[in-house]
Amino acid sequence: MHYSHDGGSTWTQVDLPIGSEQWGATVEWSSDGQFAYTAAVDGCGEGCRIFFYRSDDDGVTWTGLETETPGDPRRLIEYGTSGDGYLHVDQYATSPHRGNIYLMYSHWQGVMHLARSKDFGDKWLDKSFSSAPLGSRGDVTTDRTGNVYCVWPGTDAQVYVPKSTNGGASFGEAVVAGSRNVIGGFLIPAEPIDGVPYYIFADTDTSNGPYADSVYLVWPDSTGPESPVPAENHGRIQVAYSRDGGTTWSVTTPHETSDYLTVDRWQPFIAVGANGVVHVIFYDTRRSGDRMSVDLFYSYSTDGAESWSVPQRVTSEMSPYIDGRGKFGAYSGLDIVMDDLVAIFTDNRNEEGGTGDSVDVYVAGITPGGTSTGAGRIPGSQGVAGSPLTLARLETGELRLDWSPVCGAGNDYAVYQGTIGLFDEKSLVQCSTGDATTTTLAPSAGSIFYLVVPTSDGSAEGSYGRTSDGSERSPSQAACSPQIIGTCP
Repeated sequence: MHYSHDGGSTWTQVDLPIGSEQWGATVEWSSDGQFAYTAAVDGCGEGCRIFFYRSDDDGVTWTGLETETPGDPRRLIEYGTSGDGYLHVDQYATSPHRGNIYLMYSHWQGVMHLARSKDFGDKWLDKSFSSAPLGSRGDVTTDRTGNVYCVWPGTDAQVYVPKSTNGGASFGEAVVAGSRNVIGGFLIPAEPIDGVPYYIFADTDTSNGPYADSVYLVWPDSTGPESPVPAENHGRIQVAYSRDGGTTWSVTTPHETSDYLTVDRWQPFIAVGANGVVHVIFYDTRRSGDRMSVDLFYSYSTDGAESWSVPQRVTSEMSPYIDGRGKFGAYSGLDIVMDDLVAIFTDNRNEEGGTGDSVDVYVAGITPGGTSTGAGRIPGSQGVAGSPLTLARLETGELRLDWSPVCGAGNDYAVYQGTIGLFDEKSLVQCSTGDATTTTLAPSAGSIFYLVVPTSDGSAEGSYGRTSDGSERSPSQAACSPQIIGTCP
């Protein structure tokens, strides 16, 4: 394990306790930031096992569970697993299942499982999808109301998604979200031995924007039926989205399609920002004539994955072909917190200028795209500099509100009011102040609060500010415009 306490500038390596030969690690944070979690596959001599660990000190040590079981720093999730497990924590502030830990994995016979913990990883319950189609290498995500979506690639080339409305205790019938041209991995020039890993990854829009609660999946696929000759296969990326809680799905491609016969793309990952923008990374061979060397590319969508930006190259140098089995790894990673979009991936550039293999794990910061369409926050919110919103009573008896300009994008303001103590209920006062940072209102009876919300060109509202726990306030049910929160402090 590696941890950084300075924003990623420097890293310290530590070992997980007890373990032998471990691989397939996955990491998450508790919803309150108190604990870091990881799970890893441990040894496969007598059957693979998945163990879960907790860190109570931001990754310095991984023995946190010894507080419940002295001498035992880990929990056995499964014996006889066939592959990796993926962790997800329900982070949404008002979810009835906030803090639940979910771990999606597959048994060696191809039966998918979901393990879940409600007590910071001490005790675990397990759900077997024994009556659902077989598969492997799945993922799990949750929406704002705590609905749980499991996803996996089936052994029949379909992509399956069952949904739980009770925190993972039970699931409805698995829905087909899409299909693949191949059942498993497929050979390409850059992956001629083990082939392209066929992992699927998921994330959910937990913003208050127009695509809130949309569920997104990303996976690699061949552009046609699989050939045993690597040069005859071509890789592409597919993104599926659902707007109705996983009932129906649409599939789009986050990159060009006219170059299918000359470019391979694989090993994607997906992350959805707090403003609802969808971000995807993937390997891309467009700068390699023989399709054996790669760059990391990035694309984003501001309309819920219906259309995509022109992909941009993230890496400054092309990674040469890696000789051997599985040397590009099985997956990359992507995460976004506020304005920080960070990718992690395997790279074979030789930092000293030689020609030999120099396989390393790289991290790259990416400037998030698609943030200019949403307004930010006015001062008074956490972390936003400037004079906060003030209220004064004029000699005429009217009220005057004054505030500082919005941070980030935004050029106008909407005003709402509500009753103190009922902060989730907000009624509309006016949709525009004519770009002014002041307005005059007739007072209302009762104990009233006022809220000023920035807007961007009158087409989208920004942030309503944050509650005391740091989560975004919900927009008004009578909002002037859909909410798209731009990036700024």
